[in-house]
Amino acid sequence: MFADNVALITQQQVTATGVVLDEAGEPLPMVNILLKGSSPIVGTTTTSEGTFSINVPSQSSVLVFSYIGFTSQEITVGAGRNLSIVMVEDTQLIDDVIVTGYTSQRRVTMTGSVVSVSSQDITVTKNENVVNMLTGKLPGVRITQRTSQPGSYDTNIDIRGFGTPLFVIDGIPRDFAFFARMDPEEIESVSVLKDASAAIYGVRAANGVMLITTKKGTSQGGKVDISYTANYTLQTPLYMPKGVSALEHMELRDEQHWQDFGQNYLVRRPGIVAASEREPYLNGKPSYDWMGAVLREWTPQTQHNLSINGGSDKLSYFFSLGYQKQESIYKSGDLIEVARVVKGLMTRDADKGLSTGERKMLHSAKQILISEIVLSKKLTYEEVESQLNASLA
Repeated sequence: MFADNVALITQQQVTATGVVLDEAGEPLPMVNILLKGSSPIVGTTTTSEGTFSINVPSQSSVLVFSYIGFTSQEITVGAGRNLSIVMVEDTQLIDDVIVTGYTSQRRVTMTGSVVSVSSQDITVTKNENVVNMLTGKLPGVRITQRTSQPGSYDTNIDIRGFGTPLFVIDGIPRDFAFFARMDPEEIESVSVLKDASAAIYGVRAANGVMLITTKKGTSQGGKVDISYTANYTLQTPLYMPKGVSALEHMELRDEQHWQDFGQNYLVRRPGIVAASEREPYLNGKPSYDWMGAVLREWTPQTQHNLSINGGSDKLSYFFSLGYQKQESIYKSGDLIEVARVVKGLMTRDADKGLSTGERKMLHSAKQILISEIVLSKKLTYEEVESQLNASLA
């Protein structure tokens, strides 16, 4: 009887084998595979080639596949022969990965003070200056707009009360004016490094570092993603001093003359506005509104952006065209700011076949090399990158 039960269990057991891949078809090593509901726990992990093999009680058994950064999947074993599991990236975990200098870290493993904001959170606020769009979205970052003059981009920004931070855009140090004039639609994310987190940039990072990552092309399976955004806004001053009427102006001049203690110490002098000057206004003559004649209450602003994103597994591209027009508060039409921002980026996947870790190391080394060449030879980022890509071709 006991031998029959052993034979029955042996017949029901199934050996499930297969491979686990990512969406690009690359094998994923060290993927956790657990038998659902097993006690004690039965499980295994994938090899460096992404393959696995596990014994389960029956064809109806369910295996749970889990991997950091990917959505967990539950698969019924069935026949269990040559299973092919494709893991899908979990987009909700994107915010948990933060750029820190020349590399990136998960938020839960970080010891330094770093905050970040994504493109979706930045573009919620509409403003002509991308720096003003960050107001209130980054803890510890203070932003003060000193003027609303179109084209001035006169804004103060500091981290925890210190001076202007270092701005690093796609691995290249830039000045504040370059960042302030960027099109917000081309920004992927903004990270702020504080304290020891900014030490990788040396003495230049004494006031902290703001890392700006721009958008790049992504594989669309041969398709093209065309996106167009537009907005029309009206701006008005929070507080605008109101002018006084002609009669009120005369009263104020008399009051100023009366309160001049140096001239009225011994004898009080009469007012300086004669009665004949007041009479026309007392009889109904209207006062002229000088403020209304020069300034308008609302000023329009328009913003447009057209972006093209696409590519394949070997070549990706991203093009962005931005247009902005901000009118001033003067009725004369002076001080109109018109800005046009054009960006194009094409990336060739020269590291096809490398592992994820090797790709990150190669990308980081390339960014460091470009940064050093730019600083030493005083070339632009585009010039250095084109020369480097030509040499690697």
